[in-house]
Amino acid sequence: MVMGELSHSSSRPSALKAGWLKKQRSIMKNWQLRWFVLRTDQLYFYKDEEETKPQV
Repeated sequence: MVMGELSHSSSRPSALKAGWLKKQRSIMKNWQLRWFVLRTDQLYFYKDEEETKPQV
């Protein structure tokens, strides 16, 4: 998958969209690549596509 390209997620059927995005850290202000999953009520992010528990 190309960074920034969104796709429907087959591993998470309730996801509206899923894909790689860059997230800015709050303290160090550098950017980290994260796997994001958009559901009807929230946006979740994970370290990678295989991660099962969203990060806080």
